[in-house]
Amino acid sequence: MRAPATLTCPTNLLLQCLADVPAPDTNAVTVTNATAVLFLGDETLPDGCGFTITRTYGAVNSCGTTSICAQVILVQDTTPPLLLAASN
Repeated sequence: MRAPATLTCPTNLLLQCLADVPAPDTNAVTVTNATAVLFLGDETLPDGCGFTITRTYGAVNSCGTTSICAQVILVQDTTPPLLLAASN
């Protein structure tokens, strides 16, 4: 019996802007006993004034067994607006 693939996802992120969300990167996933690492998809849910993205990766061992991990990316604008007043 082969050992299952084990994997560790990239670190969770807290970002200010949706444009700052990095592209999925299977090279950032740490694996052992895996023959392939796959990006399985993103699930994006609104969260008040931001979004929560759950990014899922999978690793497959030589017997075809898949293990998964998830990276959580929070997108929240925490920068207060800057108000500029016109001078008289």
